[in-house]
Amino acid sequence: MSLGGKLKVTFSGEDGTEMTCLCEVRYQVALNYASADGESESSSRGVGLRIVAYETKEDHPLLLVDRERVMH
Repeated sequence: MSLGGKLKVTFSGEDGTEMTCLCEVRYQVALNYASADGESESSSRGVGLRIVAYETKEDHPLLLVDRERVMH
């Protein structure tokens, strides 16, 4: 995914509820690490997302977020 790319993300609750959002890729991360003895290596990748709209129902358009969200 490139920076600024858009994708839909669906969050599912344990009780079966769902929320779908249109998100924008804000940053990408890649971590490479090894065990203390250096025998095994592993890595992890991820993206940071900014929610730009919420989907209320399948038959309704996306509800746009009208201001910047402040994350603490």
